[in-house]
Amino acid sequence: MKIIFLLIFIVLINGCSNNKIAYWCGDHECIDNEEKSEYFQKNMVIEVKNIKKKNKKTEFEKILEQSQEKNKKILLQNKNLSKLEKKEDKFRIKEDKKIAKELRKEEKKRIKNERKLAKIKKKETIKKIKNSKKKVTKKKILKIEKPSKRVVDNSKTFSEIVKRIQEANYNKPFRNINDIPD
Repeated sequence: MKIIFLLIFIVLINGCSNNKIAYWCGDHECIDNEEKSEYFQKNMVIEVKNIKKKNKKTEFEKILEQSQEKNKKILLQNKNLSKLEKKEDKFRIKEDKKIAKELRKEEKKRIKNERKLAKIKKKETIKKIKNSKKKVTKKKILKIEKPSKRVVDNSKTFSEIVKRIQEANYNKPFRNINDIPD
């Protein structure tokens, strides 16, 4: 009799024990009874899960975790790619600036060389004038050597035309821009 009484007592205690149950409304746990009843009225289904089984993950939770990990990896890759693109852009800009700077330096050197050549030509013409021992002043000789204003060129390259124009205009004085007539 004692054994039967103990068995009944154990069954009652086990039956009356509080099993922790959670109701799921779709993909999240229901907050209260009102939300549970609304979800039930809409879908006619409510999931009941035992909270004791925390260690076991459902397939849905596993899939969520995997997708979150993939999203994190993709975000990291995108960040790394954007950083690499920025670095490449900076590098290209620096290279373009270096090239432009070198081109400017080369242009300045070319202009200096042209000026030196022009000075040398001028000195040679002055020496020729002195050697010829003509009693004509330098200005008259230079005026005689000047080509006419209308120059007919048969040359094919632009640089030759530029050189001829520079030689023709080399000895001309600059205009006085401060002399304003009243």
